[in-house]
Amino acid sequence: MQRRRLLLLYLLCVGHWLLRYGVLPVLLWALDSPLAWAYLFMAQGLVLLAGQLAFLPGGGAVELGLGRFLSPYLTPAAIAAVLLAWRGFTYYGTILAGAPLLVLIVGHKARVPLIGKVP
Repeated sequence: MQRRRLLLLYLLCVGHWLLRYGVLPVLLWALDSPLAWAYLFMAQGLVLLAGQLAFLPGGGAVELGLGRFLSPYLTPAAIAAVLLAWRGFTYYGTILAGAPLLVLIVGHKARVPLIGKVP
């Protein structure tokens, strides 16, 4: 792979993970309950690893673990709001943002072989 392309891929990956790990601190800041970024980074890393190892559909271990890490600092209502918003941004938001790009790429690749076959 060319160096320039590899660097671009690396920067896109770094940007993706910084955005993913940056959602929770921003949500807590918006609720006026800021926690240390290092603590949130560590908690998200551990619960995302647990989610991969748990094999539960829908990532139930992630929400349970993150709720447990936040419980000493937030009320149950605030935890529920943060978890719903966090899941919405990190999971459903990614799907909604990537869907048009997927349709564009797959649609273009599927349309190219058909161009010569259309009467």
